[in-house]
Amino acid sequence: DRRGSNERWNASGPRLTNQHNVFGDLSIAEALTVTKVARIIVVDGGKYTADDTGIQAAINDLPNNGGEVFLPDGSYNITAAIDINGDNITLRGAGRGTVLDASGNGVNVIEATAQTGLLIRHLRVIGDTLDAIEWDNVDNSRIESVWVESATDDGIVLTNDSDNNVIAGNTITGNGGDGIDIAAGCDN
Repeated sequence: DRRGSNERWNASGPRLTNQHNVFGDLSIAEALTVTKVARIIVVDGGKYTADDTGIQAAINDLPNNGGEVFLPDGSYNITAAIDINGDNITLRGAGRGTVLDASGNGVNVIEATAQTGLLIRHLRVIGDTLDAIEWDNVDNSRIESVWVESATDDGIVLTNDSDNNVIAGNTITGNGGDGIDIAAGCDN
């Protein structure tokens, strides 16, 4: 009788093979490690602080092939620009309640240079910023369902051959400059 082995049995025989055969050489702990399975990092005030430093650390900890940084509802104090410094990275909030607050700090909130496959969605940017989101030579990327309020300059800026990007479903109000500024030479 093999019921003492690592196989699970029901009345008609085994229904699940040995755990080693299902997961290969991975242990259960390794198989459930978030960065290995889904490449999602949650900035919740634990390992990653709920501010620009924690968000930047989470982005920097993503694997080379990209991943997602998720920001739950809450206010995140932004004193330095968040640099999305890799390809295929998603920065996603939980909706309007995820607030990147740069009030009084005079910085761009989110920047990216020479990247592709980026997605910024479901978050709110407020405060006395230069530009809320500035992409320089960023291609094949999306900004969607973002609320931008009270940027000193422009809400969303695409410069230097940023091509094939989609900006959709955003609400941009109270900025000192343009809501969306797409520079000459950008094809979107």
